[in-house]
Amino acid sequence: MQAIPNTLRSALPTANSNTLSSLFGSESADASSMLGPQNSTGGFNLALLRVLMQAMGENKSGATTGASSAANLNLGGMAANPAMLLSALAGGQSGSQLGGIEQMLSGLTSASPSLSQATNAYQEPGKWPFMPVFIPPAATPAAAAKDMPVAPPITFTIAKPAAAQPATAAPEAAPNEPQLSAEPAAGTPIEVPRADPYDPAAPAVGRVSVARPTTAERYARPVAPGTAATTLPAATGSPLAAALASLSNIKSAAPAAATGPLALAAYPRPPQDNGRGMHWVPTTSTKPADVDRLMPELRAMNVRWVTLLNDNSNIGKNDYLVGQLKASGIEPIMRVYTNGMEPIQGDLGAMVRHYKEQGVNYFQLYNEPNTNVENAGREPNVNRYLDAWLPAARTVTENGGHPGLGALSNSQTAGVQDDVKFMDATLREIVKRGAADVLDRAWISAHNYSANPVTDERGLPRAKDYNKLATELLGRALPVIGTEGGIAASAEVSEAQQALQITAAMRHMRDQREPYNFAYSQWVLANQTAGGSDPAWESQALIRQNYTSPLVASLKELT
Repeated sequence: MQAIPNTLRSALPTANSNTLSSLFGSESADASSMLGPQNSTGGFNLALLRVLMQAMGENKSGATTGASSAANLNLGGMAANPAMLLSALAGGQSGSQLGGIEQMLSGLTSASPSLSQATNAYQEPGKWPFMPVFIPPAATPAAAAKDMPVAPPITFTIAKPAAAQPATAAPEAAPNEPQLSAEPAAGTPIEVPRADPYDPAAPAVGRVSVARPTTAERYARPVAPGTAATTLPAATGSPLAAALASLSNIKSAAPAAATGPLALAAYPRPPQDNGRGMHWVPTTSTKPADVDRLMPELRAMNVRWVTLLNDNSNIGKNDYLVGQLKASGIEPIMRVYTNGMEPIQGDLGAMVRHYKEQGVNYFQLYNEPNTNVENAGREPNVNRYLDAWLPAARTVTENGGHPGLGALSNSQTAGVQDDVKFMDATLREIVKRGAADVLDRAWISAHNYSANPVTDERGLPRAKDYNKLATELLGRALPVIGTEGGIAASAEVSEAQQALQITAAMRHMRDQREPYNFAYSQWVLANQTAGGSDPAWESQALIRQNYTSPLVASLKELT
């Protein structure tokens, strides 16, 4: 981590207003303040920002002075361009770190800030659109230098020049390439695909002559990325150019992937966590005015977990809601809303990164896969579910989030498979496919509806059932987070009974819940009064037009 900043620092004059004057002129004091600690991510970020600022117009010792611009890139007479700088500084690294450097470069080019303006932006994070990518929001430089909010830090080392490879060297075979079977011999049975490959009774739709890849081929583990080296041409006349030239071979080591299961205590939780949850409005977008009206109610009820819906991979519609939840000390649980088991539309990884930066840690993938309704009327099937869930869960994990497994219906009605049996089969199939590592950062979503949630096995005790399955098969517990549950007032359950039972459940979560049982959530806070369009949920909403359920007052009284 220290190679680039320390090498640059050693190649440049001592960081004080006198010796930096040849590089930065009247802004040498600002340059000195931006050097930062050289043994931290923040030091690297500031050193990188300083290099970019110099290269893009603020260098007073040889490069053309003036506003930052792509045309003004000159390192002491050495022509340069954004791509070259990017390659040199990132060492061929790809992913969010590379994107962050690109964003910073683009922001500097378009904003044309002076070095002093950039320094002030660092001291007041959030002032410039490119700053949050590399500098975490913090009150002081020391706090800002702790972590990168987008991606794990990159480790840089100085590598020896690689030996030249023969031009005729044959390329290596692609790893994990599925090997399909050859054409079958005459008379050999061939596979016949069906309308629903998970249903043997489905009608055949054609004939093929090659076999499907095996499970291991379809779910191959990703190959660790190779390293890359980039060489800059020699340059003279500028200490900065000499510093960069001295780093002619930069080998970027890919950040080490987190290994091993995450301990329960390491999963994020809200401040003053009491396990009290609530499902937000059943809509994928809420007007800020409705958010402002309902948020005080959540705070007064001392709710600490809220489940909200996000339309596939949409970015932006829930920004205001997420911001208000986090400002209120509430942990958002984002359910990625899809049409049944259909693939998630859009760039899921980009969406996860976007909301992860805003404080969302938990992402629920697919809803009630053990029901006919969520399978377009078909019989629920564990393999169909995992074919959709596993790749999406990997994407969530790779982009810093925690993927939710399950969200199984606990209904005992027709068209619903038993949730405990379905969960057991799901966990076993994940292990069978060699994909148990996906569960290292995962959690289990529970829909534990029950008229007597404290005592009924389908209520709060359902977390124990799921935990037993996980510990027996994986040897460890997974967090269980209730994202829907409770009970609605009806002809069979009075409003007084509803308030009594749910308040008792929330008290139990506050005082007696197990370590793996993170939250229990009541369905649903509001509906049509806050943008919900399905009238079926109106009678279950706690807050309606000119109506507030007694449960709201009961939860407000519960500390």
